[in-house]
Amino acid sequence: LPFKSFRFFNGTVVLPRNLKIIGQEAFSFSNVKNLDLSQAPNLHTLGVDAFYYSKIDQIDLSKAPNLHTLDNGVFESCQNLKLIDLSKNNMIKKIGQNAFNGVNGKVILPDYLESLPFKSFRFFNGTVVLPRNLKIIGQEAFSFSNVKNLDLSQAPNLHTLGVDAFYYSKIDQIDLSKAPNL
Repeated sequence: LPFKSFRFFNGTVVLPRNLKIIGQEAFSFSNVKNLDLSQAPNLHTLGVDAFYYSKIDQIDLSKAPNLHTLDNGVFESCQNLKLIDLSKNNMIKKIGQNAFNGVNGKVILPDYLESLPFKSFRFFNGTVVLPRNLKIIGQEAFSFSNVKNLDLSQAPNLHTLGVDAFYYSKIDQIDLSKAPNL
């Protein structure tokens, strides 16, 4: 789907079976209630700001087994999106900056992910299930966020907290006792 192809779109979309890339800002500012990715099993890339400020309620990424790229700002400011479950997307090794910036809800990250980049959860308001293989929480990754539960005991390989990783965030408790490599 090319640049801004469904920008400000209000309705239902049936994705083509051969779809591989949802391009930059393809669904930005759109109002799509449910995006069924099971119809696009070859999807591998969600481009820069693909869903920026979308009012999308539900997106099932478990049906996109070849998904490997979540680019910068992909879900930025998607406040209606209550669940982003990437637990079955084991091809994702890297997510872009600001990927979940301003998201309200729950994000479940794939276990193979090793790093949370710059401002990846900035202004985030919800719950994050961290990957077991997480090693680095990048600079300002959770700045200005309101994380209801951040369980670092699920990331025993964590060794680096970037500059201002939790700057001005509201997190009730951070237990670093299970991160011996920090």
